[in-house]
Amino acid sequence: MNLVKQLILANRLSFSVLVVTSIVSGGLNAVFLALVTYSLARPEIQSVQTVSIFVGACLGILMIKVLHRYISVDVSNKTSNQLRIRLSQLVATSSTASLEKHGIAKLLTVLTADVGTVTDFILNIPAKLGNAAFLLGAMIYLAYLSGIGLFAGMLGITMLLMVVYSKVMAASKAHFQRVRQEAEIMMGYQTDLVNGYKEIKMDAGIGRRLIEDCMRPSNQRLADALFKAGMRHGFGLIFGAALIYLFVGIVLFTFPVMLNYSTEVVMGYVIAIMAAANPLQSVLEIYPMFARARVSAEKIAALQEELEHIQEHIGSASAPVQPLSFSKIDLSGVTFSYNEHDGGETRLGPFDLTVCSGEVLFLSGGNGSGKTTLSKLICGLYVPKSGTLTLDGQVIAESKLSLYRQHFSTVFSDFHVLKNSPQIYDLTRLAKHSLAGGFGLDESQYLRGGVISSDELSQGQRRRLAILMAINIDKPIYLFDEPGSDLDPDFKRFFYGTVLSHLKEKRATVIVVTHDDNYFQYADRLLGLRDGRIVSGNASLKDLPGVVQSSQVAGA
Repeated sequence: MNLVKQLILANRLSFSVLVVTSIVSGGLNAVFLALVTYSLARPEIQSVQTVSIFVGACLGILMIKVLHRYISVDVSNKTSNQLRIRLSQLVATSSTASLEKHGIAKLLTVLTADVGTVTDFILNIPAKLGNAAFLLGAMIYLAYLSGIGLFAGMLGITMLLMVVYSKVMAASKAHFQRVRQEAEIMMGYQTDLVNGYKEIKMDAGIGRRLIEDCMRPSNQRLADALFKAGMRHGFGLIFGAALIYLFVGIVLFTFPVMLNYSTEVVMGYVIAIMAAANPLQSVLEIYPMFARARVSAEKIAALQEELEHIQEHIGSASAPVQPLSFSKIDLSGVTFSYNEHDGGETRLGPFDLTVCSGEVLFLSGGNGSGKTTLSKLICGLYVPKSGTLTLDGQVIAESKLSLYRQHFSTVFSDFHVLKNSPQIYDLTRLAKHSLAGGFGLDESQYLRGGVISSDELSQGQRRRLAILMAINIDKPIYLFDEPGSDLDPDFKRFFYGTVLSHLKEKRATVIVVTHDDNYFQYADRLLGLRDGRIVSGNASLKDLPGVVQSSQVAGA
């Protein structure tokens, strides 16, 4: 639970005030209980002083409740925000390949469910301490009423039963671990359901198998784990209730007859025990809460440690002071590898390549040839396993990747427009771009209600919007991965014939990943890739015999 400790220490002042107010509140509630039983048992000795103490205790309890609520909300917000922002920063600065390996389901489960569980546990600690303080005050009052001998005996029995309870509840951690594991699996299925709704609509069998063969069994396992964990929790609550009933019965039927205690003592014990019922159950609930929080904290800590291990030391991401420019980019002996699920490794490269300023470079090849991987290596999205990446003769170390990446404006094949955060884009310039009319997009189509409403656009329109947003940014290099995959023939011609010409006139460098040989003539240079290597074409396109040969290179 080092994570919980770190969060508490990060908010030590607010948390300390919260703990103190909880303990004071519990103590005042104990004073309130003592005043009530004292006044009921001995009404003849009520005085102005007694009433004053009663009123003071009530006002103190109410004031502390207000302060406690205020600080509780503040601490809850701070801890959850700090944790989410910290994890988000780690995700944002982790290596691309590692994030692709983790998958969205694992990341979302940690960022949502686990963060909430840990935050709730931290928030409940002061409240539990307040209840514990009340129980302590009530016990002191009972010791005062009956004498230390009897009270010590009953306290000993209570502690013994509490030890038995903790041993029984210790087994609940395994159930909460199962709940957490199944929740992550279900998150994966739900992600597939939401992201793959079109495929599911088109093939009822896929949807049926996803629901019946995947989601339903997983949901049943999750329900079973929740049931077993809930029964453990319920047993703890029943145990606490049984403890209350046991003590009330002992007081009612043994104190007056067998021990000859006065009505004041009996009434004090009964009222104190009944008043302690909810606080005692609240204290007993701390263990299942702790078990859930421990599982979530372990998941968060494991992800945090893993993300910290795969951090890219890319330096500052601040915008450059001067406009970026370059003469050439060189890849020398650059390799990259993917770790397979069976423990094997897929190796690509070595790549030896020079990208010159102002050229239009096409990367072509079949599926799995390595063209997208090479494009990600060129733009610095992937960090080479070996070899060197240089810009104008300067080696791009990992600490300089952030500034290097800012040379690029990109639209990948699986592009994503941050539609919920339009303020990060300069959308006012889109409609004013000299080529905006050719994209066939009106501002009312993509900007509604303060968000980018790309979901209402067709896939082709979304890609057009992404391309327009990319060329709207002044960068020395533009990278487009399979730009024609969702585009109609007319816009393909517009993209290759007009957009690329416009960028070339700006003396920008353009890198296009494509297998569409109908437009190879727009490239200054064509690279053919196969099996993770450059197999041909590392020369000017005009030196090639013709487009026909280029097509053959692409399919090689």
